[in-house]
Order: sequence, then C-alpha cells, then structure tokens
Amino acid sequence: MSYLDSTRLNLSMLKEIARTDLFTLLDSIDGSKAIVWDPKLISPIGLISDYSDLKLHEVVQMLELRAGKLPSINAQNLIYFIRPILASIEVIADQIKTENSKKSTINFNFHLVFLPRKCILCEKKLESLGVFGDLISVNQFSPDFYVLDTDLISIEWPSSFREYRLESDYSSLYQLATSLLNLQCVFGIIPSVCGVGRFSKKLIEIFNKMRGEMSGIETQVISTIDQLIILDRSVDLLTPAVFQLTYEGLLDEIYGINQTVIKLPSAKFRTNSESSNNAKDGLSQFEASTELKRFHLNSNDELFKRIRDLFYLSIGPVLHQSAKSLAARFDERRTAKTVREIKQFVEKIPYLQKLHLITVLRLIIIQSFCANGLKQKTLDHYKREILQTYGYEHLLTLADLEKSGLIRLSNGYGLSYSGCRTRFKLTRDSKSSQQSQQKEDNNDTIGKHLYVHDVYTPFTSRLVQHIDQFGFRSLTETLARQIKSDPNSPNPFVTFEEIYPIGNNRRRRNSDCNSIQSSSECNEKTVLVLFVGGCTYSEISSLRYLKEFACSAGQRRYAGTYADNIMDNPLQAFQLVKRLTINWNKIIEFDRDQDQLLRLRSHYQSIWPDRGDLNGVALALIRLQDTYNLSMSDLANGLVDDQHSFIQMTARDCLYLGKNAFNNGYYGHSLEWFDEALRRAHHEGNQTASVDEIVPFYNLAIEYIDKLDNKLQEQNYPAREGGKLRVLEGDNDDFRRYQKLCRGENVSIERQQIIDRKCFYWTNNGHFWLRLKPIKVEQYNSNPFIALFHEMIHEKEIETIKELSKPILTRAKVLTDEKDNEISTVRVSQTAWFSENSHPMIMKINQRIEAVTGLSVNIDKSDCELVQIANYGVGGHYVPHYDYLIKDKPESERINVSEKERYAGDRIATFMLYLSDVIKGGSTVFTRLNVRVDPQKGSAIFWYNLFRNGEGILDTVHGACPVLLGEKWVANYWIREHGQMFKRKCSLYPNE
Repeated sequence: MSYLDSTRLNLSMLKEIARTDLFTLLDSIDGSKAIVWDPKLISPIGLISDYSDLKLHEVVQMLELRAGKLPSINAQNLIYFIRPILASIEVIADQIKTENSKKSTINFNFHLVFLPRKCILCEKKLESLGVFGDLISVNQFSPDFYVLDTDLISIEWPSSFREYRLESDYSSLYQLATSLLNLQCVFGIIPSVCGVGRFSKKLIEIFNKMRGEMSGIETQVISTIDQLIILDRSVDLLTPAVFQLTYEGLLDEIYGINQTVIKLPSAKFRTNSESSNNAKDGLSQFEASTELKRFHLNSNDELFKRIRDLFYLSIGPVLHQSAKSLAARFDERRTAKTVREIKQFVEKIPYLQKLHLITVLRLIIIQSFCANGLKQKTLDHYKREILQTYGYEHLLTLADLEKSGLIRLSNGYGLSYSGCRTRFKLTRDSKSSQQSQQKEDNNDTIGKHLYVHDVYTPFTSRLVQHIDQFGFRSLTETLARQIKSDPNSPNPFVTFEEIYPIGNNRRRRNSDCNSIQSSSECNEKTVLVLFVGGCTYSEISSLRYLKEFACSAGQRRYAGTYADNIMDNPLQAFQLVKRLTINWNKIIEFDRDQDQLLRLRSHYQSIWPDRGDLNGVALALIRLQDTYNLSMSDLANGLVDDQHSFIQMTARDCLYLGKNAFNNGYYGHSLEWFDEALRRAHHEGNQTASVDEIVPFYNLAIEYIDKLDNKLQEQNYPAREGGKLRVLEGDNDDFRRYQKLCRGENVSIERQQIIDRKCFYWTNNGHFWLRLKPIKVEQYNSNPFIALFHEMIHEKEIETIKELSKPILTRAKVLTDEKDNEISTVRVSQTAWFSENSHPMIMKINQRIEAVTGLSVNIDKSDCELVQIANYGVGGHYVPHYDYLIKDKPESERINVSEKERYAGDRIATFMLYLSDVIKGGSTVFTRLNVRVDPQKGSAIFWYNLFRNGEGILDTVHGACPVLLGEKWVANYWIREHGQMFKRKCSLYPNE
C-alpha cells in the first residue's frame, strides 16, 4: 500500500475503508469460514485484500463457484460471494439442495453476500426454488471504488454501457452516484462538476437527488478535489474502436488486463533448459503452453511505471512483432505442409475467426464515426458479408451495435467528425508524423505524447484539455457548433455544469498541505475525470500526459502552440499595446518624479504605441471576429482559431472591445462583448470593471439593435463614397462574398463559371531564361487569366527586401478626390517603395518578371510603377477593389487625369510576389470568380486588369483577407498599359 500513499490524493484511504467493511462483514459471522467466489469477483476482491489477510478473520478455505456439487467443506460456515445474476442463483440452489439431500447432517451454515448490493429478483428466485430458508443470512458488500493505481479508481462494472444504453438498466449509474457521495465523505465536497453526454447528465440527476436526501448530514471534511468532469462513453465511440498502441494498451489488446492482472503463457518465462526438457515429452509441452502466469501491473513496479504510457515503437522491436502475432498465425496455413499441421491449424480457426470478426467490427465502427454515419447501401453490404462469413447468430450483434450508436446510418445529424478533428486537433498527418515527432521531441511539448495512437489522440482527452484551458462554457459553445441535433432523438452530447457551495472552513489552504510538499504542489488543481461506461488504457495514458504537462509547464499553460512572435497573435498584440499605453501611463503617473522613468518616457515616446494604436488593434480584433466568425467566448478565453495563448480577457478588456465594436458599427458584436463583460464582472475575484459601469452600455447596444431592421443588423464597414480608387465595402454582394471566401466557403456567382484550373510548366515561347528551368504555373482562371507562378524569388532576395524595407515602412495610403495622401482605413498595412536604382537585386527580379509575363516592367520608362513592398500585420487587410484607375471613371472624366497617368496608361496587369507564408488568413480572393489564392512564400500571383481593347475587366475585383495569425509580406508590381504596345496585341473585341 505504500505506493498508494505517495500521491496528493491518498487513495489508500478508499482501499482501507473497503477492507474494513469486508472484515466487519466476515467477523459478523462466528466460526471458521469457507468462501465460494463468483469467478468474476476474485480479481476485484484481490484489489481489497489478499488471502493472508482473510486468514486472520477465520477464512480457512477458498473455492470458485462452479456448477455441480460442492467439494468437501472443512468450515463451520459456507459463504457465497456473488453478483446479482440469476444463473449464479440457480447454481447455488442446486448445491444447497444437493447438500440437504445427503443422509449425513450438514456441518456448516449457508450464507449469501451480494456485490455490490442485494437484488430482490434474486431473492424471489431463491424462494421459488425453495432454498431461501436454508440461508442463515443474506447480506451485501458494496465497495465504493476499487483502487487500481495511484491515480485510477473504478467501480468495476464491465457491462454498464450495455445495461444503460441497450437495456435501459440504470443500476450502474445508481451505484456510481452512491460511490460519488461516499467519495465526498472522504475527500470533501467537489465544488465544481461538469459533464458531457446524456447518461452523464442522468448520473448527476441521480446524484443530486441522493444528495438532497442527505443534506442534513453533509461532511465537514476539507475539499481536496477541485473539479469533477463526467464524460459519457457515448460521446466518444471512436476511441474504443481504435487499436491501442501504448505499451499497456497493447498488452490489454493482445492478452487482456483485468483489475491490473495480466495472465501470460508460462512458457514465455521458462529457461532454455526447461524448454528443452519439455520438448522431449509432447504432453508436457502442451501443458506448459496452456499454463498461465499471473502478473500485477501497477505503479509499484518502477520499470512498468516508466514505460506503460509510451508508444510501443519506443519500447523496442519485440512488442512490434507481438502486435503482428495474429497475422502471423493466419500465415501458418501457407507454411503448413503435412496433413497433421493442416489439421492443427484448422482446429485454431474458430478462435481466429472470433478475433478477426472483432477487428472487422472495429473498422466498421471507425468508418461509421469518421463518415458521420454509413450509407444504407454500405451498411447492408457489411451486414450481408458478416452474416455469410461468420454466421447468422451475429444478426443480434449487429442489431445491438446499431441500437447503441456504434454503427449508424448517415442522416445529416450528429457530431461532425471533420469539424471536431480540425477544431480539437484529433489527428496529425501520417506522412509528417515522424518529422513532427522529432520536432516535438526536441521541444518537449505536450504534443509529443498526446497522440497515443501515433496519428490520433482520444477525443475525450481533448475535451478535458479544452475544459482545463478555456473553461466549460467555451467547450459547450464549441460542441454546439459541431453538432446538428436530430429533433426525433435525444441529444447525446448534452452538457451540464453544477456548482456546489462549500464553506470557508472546508476550503483547502496552503497551510493544509504537508510540510514536505512545496507551495507549487499545494496550489495545483486536482481534477477527477469520470468515464461513465468505461475507458481505454490509451485514454488513461493521454490524461496522464496532460497531468505531467500541467505539472511541468504550470497550470493553464499550453507551451509551443502560440506564435513565436508575440505580435503574430491578435490577442497577444492587443494585450501588449494595452500595457504600453494604458498601463505604462499609470506607472508614469504613479512615479512621475522618478528621473529614470522620465528618461525612459522621453526616449520611447516616439516609437511606443498610443491610444490610436490601441483603438486600431481593438478594431482589428473585432474585424477578425466578424470576418472569420470567431467565437467571442473563445477569444475571451485566449483561443484564436485553434491557436492557444496565455491571454485571459478581463471584464475591463471585454468592456473596451465592446465600446470599440459599438463605435465602429458592429452592434451585434458589441452586445456580445458587453454580455461577456457582465459575466466576468460577476465572477472576477479582483474586479476590473463594475456591473454598474457595464449595464448602461449593454442597454444602449440593445436599444440600437432594436431600431435597426434585419438588413442593417449585418456587421458592415462604414460606407464610403467613390474616389480615384473605387473601394467596394459595406453592404454589397462583393463584400459578403469576400468574407465567405476568406472563411474558405464557396460563393455563388452570377455568370456561369468555367472551371479551368490546371498546372503546367511555362517557357514563354522558349524564352532563353526559361528553357533549362521552366517556371511552374498553377492556373486558377482562364478568362480573365489568373495564375500562381511558383519559385519566382529566392530566400536571400526575400530577406534582403525585408531588411531594406523595415526602416522606411509607413502606414498605407490611398488616393481620393479630397486628399492624395489619406491614411487608408480600407487597406490596413505598412508600405515602402523601391525603384530599379534602389538595389541591383531589384533589376534582376524585374528581368525575371519580364521573362515570365512577356511584359515590360521598366520603371524608368514608366512601364511599371515603383515596386511597393507591403507588410500586413495581424488584422491587416484590403477590402474588395479594382487595380485599374482610369478605366474606372466615366468616359467624360477620363480626360481629366494627370499628364503622368495619361503618358503611362492604366494598370494593364498586376504581378504580386509573396514574400512570406501566413499562419492563418491573408488570402487573395476574387469575389466574382470564386477564386481564393493562399500566400506561398517565394511564389507570385499574376492577372490582367484590362481587356485587349483597353477596357477594365469587372471580374478582377479582389481583396486581401485579414491576417488572422502571423504576418504577410508582398511586393506589388502594377504594370502600366502604354509600355506594352509591342508586348500584348490589341483587339477590338470587348471580351478578348
């Protein structure tokens, strides 16, 4: 028991309570005792007490319950320990009748003990069989939990899932609720309980009813467990079907582990001399091969403790061969040569077929879950093949699988596996698994071991992780977006949360910890995860790695998953700018007489952000939320589209973002942020904003929304009227399509679209620069021509351009009728400009572009504008617009353009080099062509803006999606019209 005492939650107390109850029950029966055990109870009782301890309580004989007469009993009392099963009752009745029919007087008394509790139906059966009166006593022994290891307890009810799911028998739920109540008597009230699943909610309803009946006698024990997370097995039916690949899980798959006991062939552990002796005698060899040796697998064995949760390939090639043993046994039929060998293999076929059927069913279950159900034709095919191959007795098996939800028809309802796989990162690319594994090994991140199935991590462990990182409310909203409920059946993914108040005298304090514990251990959060319906060893391993990560990295930290650059994450950018504006000013005001702070203030005054920058970052965050349909709750809890950060928004932060959203016309989002601010104000220990301060803004947002009709309730940019550069924004079809394309959705277009996407190598009619190395082209559209040219610029050139640009970057401006240098609100980026004389490398890049496009980009001759380098940070974007300038004007106004523009002509084409990859967002989208091009570092996108007759191509309206994570660098070449008169032929046809 010593190893059970080593953890903070002393589970040995549960074991000691169960031992005490068992010994008390035995001591209540006077005289020597012989115990007849239900075979299924031998291993569970072994977790409570061994035979040597039972001897101290006058147990002199131990037997296993079998049909037939009893052996000789050498005790005064015969005690049956059985489960409440009618088959066992019939065996006991037969044995009692047999003993009564003997002529000699019976020298012992009969006693009956039910585990976990008495069963009226069984007692009635004993009465009907006429033996109930022969029993001196009928008792029950109800251990609350069996302690399997230092961090693992169980009620050991293997059939619970079948009972409550197929048979509507909630006996296991009742027993579990009783055990939870008794658990609180030992470790104190659990203040926070949340869960997922219909039967998890059923359990908590039973628990609350029992708790209400015991309200007057609640325990006064200090609370040790901070949170209870209850997960219904029905929530994740995929993981049990996946083959376990951890060391302990693999042992369970091949040999089976029951109550920490594994039985292995003793021949595996014989010496070479013993094996050679047995080989001389065929009978001895057969006995040796069938004899099993028992081993206990728990944390008491240090070696097993270290390797139990490892991926099996990390243990060595021996287990890898064991995993293939079943296939090897099937291969025996190919190597069998004699009639005797073939006969021996045929005798094994029924056993092998049984295992093979289980494997087939597991694969079908996996397909059913991943495909969100099977088509009727596919399911009928599987049924027919299984029944014809394995026998028609499995018709009931298939019916039970359908009833339990393990196999189901596709009906459009239920959990979206594809959405959950992306949202919860359930899988990783198998092709890159070795590379990612090596990278994770070097960084020692949580992803190193969470994928306990190599490329898959259990859904249940991701749910627990999400609750711990972002709270239960965030999980509820996330699941709601991934589930389409069937109106004709109950929701299997229902969620609930219960808060149980505890007095201050029952709260755990640091002083309650043992002196040998560090303060960090005392402050750790203790979470109990309860699986209703059982779990796999792979899930246990995954949860253990979550615990290890929490201990090493600190609570609520998720190392290695947020952007390396703090400004690559909008939440981190917002917090940083806030600290350098609001918080810094508070420090200055508090210590204004400090000379050092004054010097710092004057030194950094010109480069540190101001209030305008803070408003811009807040607006960018709101714009990202609107464009990408981000969950406000996720943002408030530090989650940006699957990327985690340390950020936790305060009530003051939410209030500020709500005000910013309201002032910029995002009334719906402002109401969300005000509501979140109110919720956080109620729960914050150190309140950053009062409820009285937030309520007026909340009411104002509701008042504005009530005044707007449905059309104006959409979140739009403020309307602008045209200028020299037409910007299409606000309430129009282009902007709505722009947002959909940014989210990765397809859009409907007015004209019939001709899909002409293809890839090819381009030499531009044998240009001498492209003969030896043709350029790789990815064509997105043929009319108008839009293509992505790969490997257009090298890494060294990119770094040189960035280094030249950074010192001279300024906020992007656009041309309007009022001001030629107006700061852009529709294009949020920083820009710098270069000519061919700025650096020799620019000339080389220009020559490369001319070779590929066949157009002149001579800047000195005005064939092309100055090269614009643009840097889009988080939230940086460009709303839908045209690149041509002159052709956007009416005929009467085109003569009013400047002499310089008349000389150069309009922008005939655009060539844009991507100088960086973008973690998320930043795509270039063509709203009227349903085209989206994601940035690829080193590539370039090219399209024509004008027809050959010189008129503008309306379908080239395009925009740059907001950068969600990371940053985006591009180099823009706007190629002018008149310098291409001998490069691109003219045409009188309007659409050529």
